[in-house]
Amino acid sequence: VFQQLNFMNNQDLGVDILKTLVIKGPGAVDSLYKKNFDTFKNEVLQIAGVKNMTTSTNVPGDEIFWTNGIRRLNGGPESRYTTYIAGIDEDYVPSYDLKLLAGRNFTKAQKNSRKLLIINRSMTKQLEYKTPQESVGDKVILGRDTMEVIGVLEDYHQMSLKNNLTPIAFRCFNASSFYSIKIDGDQYKKVLAEIDAPWKTSFPGNPVDYFFLDQFFNRQYKSDIQFANVFTIFTGLAIFVACMGLFGLASFMAMQRTKEIGVRKVLGSTVSQIVMLLSKGFIQLVLLANVIAWPLAWCLMNAWLKTFPYRIEINFVLFAAAGAVVIVIAFLSVSIQTLKSARANPAETLKYE
Repeated sequence: VFQQLNFMNNQDLGVDILKTLVIKGPGAVDSLYKKNFDTFKNEVLQIAGVKNMTTSTNVPGDEIFWTNGIRRLNGGPESRYTTYIAGIDEDYVPSYDLKLLAGRNFTKAQKNSRKLLIINRSMTKQLEYKTPQESVGDKVILGRDTMEVIGVLEDYHQMSLKNNLTPIAFRCFNASSFYSIKIDGDQYKKVLAEIDAPWKTSFPGNPVDYFFLDQFFNRQYKSDIQFANVFTIFTGLAIFVACMGLFGLASFMAMQRTKEIGVRKVLGSTVSQIVMLLSKGFIQLVLLANVIAWPLAWCLMNAWLKTFPYRIEINFVLFAAAGAVVIVIAFLSVSIQTLKSARANPAETLKYE
C-alpha cells in the first residue's frame, strides 16, 4: 500500500504543479471584465517572485465537465467521439511546462482564435491520425463549429494516477475560473501579501480565494492515505495480539518443561541452546503461517492494485522481508520467556521437581 502511494506521489505527471498559487476567479463577468483582468495580470507580473500567470477553465486536479462531440472534417473515422474541453490562454502551455509535440501554441496576435484548437496525443489517436504532425492544419468538427488544429500536446495527467489519460481539446480564451500564478522560490507569503491590493482594485467585493496546486492535486489520494493509515493500525494490533499469544504460550510451555530445562543445564547445555530448543517449534509454525499467508496476501493486494491504471508490480522480496520481520518479532516474543526459564538455577528447578 505504501509503495503504491509513494509511486503515485513521485510519478511524472507530465505537467508542473509545483510552486503554483491558484486563485479562483471572480465568477460572474461583465463588459469590464477583460479590462480589469488585464490590469490585474499586469500588476501581478510586476510583483517580485512571480514568474508567470495564466488563466484557464480548469487546473490539473480539477475534473473537466465541459464535453462535446468531435470528428474529423475530411477522412478518418466517421464516428463522432466525446472529448473533454478546456479553455486556456496563450500562457498556459509554457506556465505548466507542457510539451508541444507538433505545431504551435496560441499567441496574442492570432486572429480568429475561437476557431483554433490544440489537442493532446490521446485525441490524435482517437481521431486516427498516424502521427501528431499529421493532425496540424487539419479541420475538425467540435460540436457545431469547424475548428483548425494548430498544435498537439503530449499527454499529461489532468487527474490523479487513479484515472486513465483522456482526450482533451484546448480552446483559446481568457477564462474567469482559475488564475494560476507561478512563483519563483519560496516567496509565497510575500506574493500573497502583494496580490491583495491589485485584486481589490480590479475585482472589488470578491474575496481572495486561493489554494496551492500541489496540495489541491494530492487531495485525490486522501482516501488511499486514510486506507493506509487504518491498515497500519490494524496490522499493528494484529501483531501485538499475536505476540501476546506467543508470549503466553511460551510461558506455558516453559513451565511444562521446567524439569527438562534443569536436566539439560546440569548435563552441560548452554542458555542459547536451550532458548533455540524451546523456540524452534514456534519458528516452524510462524514459517508455515507465512507460506499460508503469502498467496492470500498476493491475491488481495493484486486485486487492490488492479483498481489503479498506473501501479507497481508486486515484488516477492517484499513478502520475504515481511516474513523475516514477523519471524524476528515472534522469536523475540518467545525468547523473552524462554531466556528467563533457561537462566534459572537448575538446582532450584530440580529441587522443586
